[in-house]
Amino acid sequence: LDQSPIDGVRTDFAALSRFSEEGVDLMMSDSTNATNPNFTPSEAEVGKVLDSIISRAKGRVIVASFASHIHRMQQICDAAVRNGRKVAVTGRSMVQNTDIARRLGYLKIADKDIIDAYDLKGCPPDSYVVMCTGSQGEPLSALARIASDNHKTISVDEGDTVIISATPVPGNEKAVTKVTNDLAKIGADVYDKSRARVHVSGHASAEELKLVLSIVQPKHFMPVHGEATHLRAHAALAEATGVQKKNIFICENGESLELTPKGVRRGKPVPSGIILVDGLSVGDTSEFVLNERTNLGSQGVAVIACAVKAESHDLLSGVQVEMHGIPGGDEPQFVEAVTNAVSSALKRSLSKNEESRAVKRAARSALLSILWERTNQRPLVVINILEV
Repeated sequence: LDQSPIDGVRTDFAALSRFSEEGVDLMMSDSTNATNPNFTPSEAEVGKVLDSIISRAKGRVIVASFASHIHRMQQICDAAVRNGRKVAVTGRSMVQNTDIARRLGYLKIADKDIIDAYDLKGCPPDSYVVMCTGSQGEPLSALARIASDNHKTISVDEGDTVIISATPVPGNEKAVTKVTNDLAKIGADVYDKSRARVHVSGHASAEELKLVLSIVQPKHFMPVHGEATHLRAHAALAEATGVQKKNIFICENGESLELTPKGVRRGKPVPSGIILVDGLSVGDTSEFVLNERTNLGSQGVAVIACAVKAESHDLLSGVQVEMHGIPGGDEPQFVEAVTNAVSSALKRSLSKNEESRAVKRAARSALLSILWERTNQRPLVVINILEV
C-alpha cells in the first residue's frame, strides 16, 4: 500500500470499502511477505539511495534490475539525469520493455538523455549509467557477461560502481553471489540490499495485508502466491481479522474452489504441474524414456553386435563393442579387454544352447561387470545378435 508511489496512483481505500458494503464472497491475496510483521517501505525510498550512490560514483555506474519493474527503471533514469548522466540500456528484455514503456508513456525520459550501448565507446565512464538485466545472476544476462568480460559493448573497470537493485529469488543466491564476486575481483564497488536500500519489496507485508482484510471483510478467503509458510501465515492474519477458520482455504496447485449461490466450496482437482514438450509429443513421454535419457547423459551407452549361426549356435564373426560417453571407451586396450570379456560370456552361453534372451543377459552382465570394475559406471547397453 505505497502512499507515495512513483506514478502517483494511490490505493483506492474508498473502493475497497464499497466492495465490503456490497459483500465479497471470496478474496484472494498475495502472501509473499505475510511473514514480515511490518509495513513494506515505499518504492520512493530506493530513488533517494540510488541518487546518493550515483552522485558519489567516480566511474561508470551499472544498475541491474528486473526488466518488468518500470517504476524502478524510472527511478534509475531520474537519478542518472539529475546527476548529469545519460542512460544506456542493455539486455534484450530491458531494451524491449524500455522501448514499450516509453511509447506507452509509463517511462518518462527524454531522447537526449538516452544513449545507445553501441555508442558508449569513447564516452567518459562518468558520463552515463548502464541499466541492464542480470539481477538474478542468470548466466547469459547482461550483468553476468559484463562481469566475465564477455559483453560486446560494455566493460567494468576498477573503481566502477555496480548496483544490484533486486532481491535474489530463492534458489538464485549462488548465481548472484558468483556475479558479485566476479565484479569484486575486478575492483568494482558493488551495492546490494545488504549494503544499502537499493531495493524494496513489491509485496505487501503483514500489517498492510491485515489492513486490507479489515476493510474488505470477505466471507471467504484464499491466500495465494507464496510458499506453504507464507500461505499459512496469511491465513492466520485472515483469521485474526475476523474471517472464520472454516471459510479460509489453503489450496495446493491443481486444487480448485467453486463459487456457487450457496457459497464457496472445494471443487474437483485439475491437472497441474510441469508438462514436458518433447518434439511433437506433449506430456506423454513415459517415465521409462526419461530415465533412459538420464542414464545416457550420466553413464553413457555401450553397443554389442555379433552374428550367430542358428543351427550350431556358433559365433560367425568377432564380437564388436562400441562405447560412447564411457571413460576409456576410445582406448584400444580397454576396448579389447571389454570385447574379450563379452565374447567369452557369449561363447559360454551359446555352448549351453540357451535361449536368445539368456544369451543377451549373459553378454550384458559380462559387459556391465567389467565396466563397473574398471570405471564404476553402469551405462545403457544395447545388444544386437543376428541369427543366420
